[in-house]
Amino acid sequence: LNRPARVGEVYFNPLLLHLEITGLAVSKQEGEGDLISAGTIIASPSVSSLWHFAPVISYLHLKDLALDITLHGDGRSSVSDLMDSGQRESEPSRQEGTVFPFALYDFELTNASLVFDDRVHGKRHVISDINMRVPFTSSIEGREKEFTQPKFTAVVNGDPVELKGRTLPFDRTLLTEFELGAVDISLDQYWRYLPVQTVLALKSGRFTSDISLFFQRPDAHSLSLFLGGGGTLTDLELEDPNEGTVIRVKELAFDIERFSLRDNFLALKRVAVQDPYFKIVRGPEESVNWGGYFQIEEGETVKEGDSVENSGPPFRVDFHAVEIHNGSVEWIDRAVPGGFTRTFGNLEVTGSDLASRGGTPGSFEASVGSAERLSVKGTATLEPLSIQAAVTTENVSLPDFTPYLDE
Repeated sequence: LNRPARVGEVYFNPLLLHLEITGLAVSKQEGEGDLISAGTIIASPSVSSLWHFAPVISYLHLKDLALDITLHGDGRSSVSDLMDSGQRESEPSRQEGTVFPFALYDFELTNASLVFDDRVHGKRHVISDINMRVPFTSSIEGREKEFTQPKFTAVVNGDPVELKGRTLPFDRTLLTEFELGAVDISLDQYWRYLPVQTVLALKSGRFTSDISLFFQRPDAHSLSLFLGGGGTLTDLELEDPNEGTVIRVKELAFDIERFSLRDNFLALKRVAVQDPYFKIVRGPEESVNWGGYFQIEEGETVKEGDSVENSGPPFRVDFHAVEIHNGSVEWIDRAVPGGFTRTFGNLEVTGSDLASRGGTPGSFEASVGSAERLSVKGTATLEPLSIQAAVTTENVSLPDFTPYLDE
């Protein structure tokens, strides 16, 4: 490993086939501390290794395992040298998908921890209290279709996470079914990893999920990934450095019917938003603030006349049901003489069968205000954007809109 290593004690009982290693540690190549350490490793080799001609472990228990990795950027990390296979160009490549035969019964990992020091984003991620149990897994021929059923619990950056399910890790299909339970996760630790450029800052927000994952590769080339379940965002608040809070949501709940990575398709059974607040600002140059909040990263802009390779169907989102309750919209218009500011309350929206790309138009109803009220009812498609609706106004005070009437 090209690193200093040490071990406290090795104990082996050949009659009971019991192996114990304590105090195992490998130091970092740079800096102080250990790259990896383990308080105790307990293993029981099986005599069936003789007729399988492969290692078979009846029991393996790792206690107090700790791994500390530093990410430097540009694909480099403190373990980059260990990831290099050292294979020369003249050497034949290993057959894709081959794994050496082995079998492992009753694997336990208790009180483990992982540290990822992400120096690119200035964030140190700590995964502690890791406990995992795998009753059985094997790559021995003829046993690849026996399900591995792991159970995993941990505390990720202070938030509890649970994962349970089943998988065929050594079968060609890679069939995997998992349930991810994440309770009350703080989003501020992950906002900087948003894959788009934005000036918005996350002031607050928490997330709870109950998401199911289904993955398989039925042949050597196609991949199928489906997601189900749902989640809830609570106390979400985003800030513009110049305009202050531009969106605040007490609760946003969603239920996924199906997400297919292969088909670029997401179907949502229901999206419900409770007590949202939106601030919309039109500047003197008549641009709206929300138009510049989410930008495509550099290098992704496609100019007119450029050839674009067809990478599959465009991403499509279908909303079977959309609900917004008790919302408010603050409208600030600096493009009219003297300016105009107005907050519209009692925002209520319902929609059904809204598709982002083509298809049959969905229906929607929206209203804002109470005594002074604006209502809209009609049908719509999101892309291409097409709306047919009837607009009803009640008790609108014209003097309140003098800046627009003067124009």
